Amino acid sequence: MRDLLALSLLAVVAVSSGLNEELELRQLLLSRPERMVRPVSAYNDSTNIIVGLMTTDVEVDERRNTATVSGWLHIEWESPALAWTDFPAADDVSRTRLPLSEMWSPDLLPYNMVPSAGAEWLRVTPVVIWPGGRVLVVPMVTFTVRCSRTVTDDSDQLSCPIKIGSWTHSVEELDLQPTADTVDVSNMAANGAWKVASSSVVREAKMYDCCPEEYVSLNIELVLRPQRC
Repeated sequence: MRDLLALSLLAVVAVSSGLNEELELRQLLLSRPERMVRPVSAYNDSTNIIVGLMTTDVEVDERRNTATVSGWLHIEWESPALAWTDFPAADDVSRTRLPLSEMWSPDLLPYNMVPSAGAEWLRVTPVVIWPGGRVLVVPMVTFTVRCSRTVTDDSDQLSCPIKIGSWTHSVEELDLQPTADTVDVSNMAANGAWKVASSSVVREAKMYDCCPEEYVSLNIELVLRPQRC
């Protein structure tokens, strides 16, 4: 009985120690004001953001030729202000989490999404951080885009462009790189009326009338075809 009690106390101490280490780490990270600004060594440096789209469902409005895309967005970057390799008290913490509201994050938007009153296209989720300052957030997303339809005697196809980029940062401040040259459809619902027949992801740097700098976007195209029963 004494041995069992001793083991239980040791387990509680071990768990408490681990919690305290992560608590100390969280307090350390939140005490760094630089976590709230773009993570660069110098203002003129560009922050590299890795972005990928994973779709789980596509609902087509055939009357309006629109597609509502649901899934997850993979957003990843490096932030030296959130690294803790020089904090021995957290040596055993392999990763931790913080609210997205407690740090800088890229202001990404689908440029061409169809406006929807009161609807949020992105649901904020906690951020995962690794000791070296790698930051990853995978929020749920739902948005609607307009598509072009091609109908022939033997086929029906929708081409749906999605243009995702920063709303305020030029390429001199923020660059985008895709996780892959296609959209991840491995978790697509198998019982939908439409399926993703093919997809592509292309990085584009473009200048707009508003500004003298180029802005980077990821131009995604989903090609949809009717799901055959």
